[in-house]
Amino acid sequence: MKIAPEDGPDLVLARARKIAKEHLRAKRPFVWNATNIADFARAPVVRLCRDYGANVRIVYLETTWDETLRRNAGRSRVVPTSVIERMLSKLEPPTVRDATRVDWVLAERRPNVR
Repeated sequence: MKIAPEDGPDLVLARARKIAKEHLRAKRPFVWNATNIADFARAPVVRLCRDYGANVRIVYLETTWDETLRRNAGRSRVVPTSVIERMLSKLEPPTVRDATRVDWVLAERRPNVR
């Protein structure tokens, strides 16, 4: 949509919801790819899907701290480490109550990695 992050998250969300409703009405499977790190962000999407009678599967992908920083460094628009740390402090991983199915793809744990 070529919208700067600070200019239109509401526009992007409204468009995504519209597309999701089209898929839900047609009973077509689709993926909602988002960094919904907290329940308050996930819940409205899950509720929308459930309102249409859809089964909801959440796939929670976790990386190590080192891998997160490596991927971030390779982005065209690097996210400041302080922002990533703030997001990490607010992280609420999904639970089995959040969806019909929840898959956790967890990073390999090492003693000195956050």
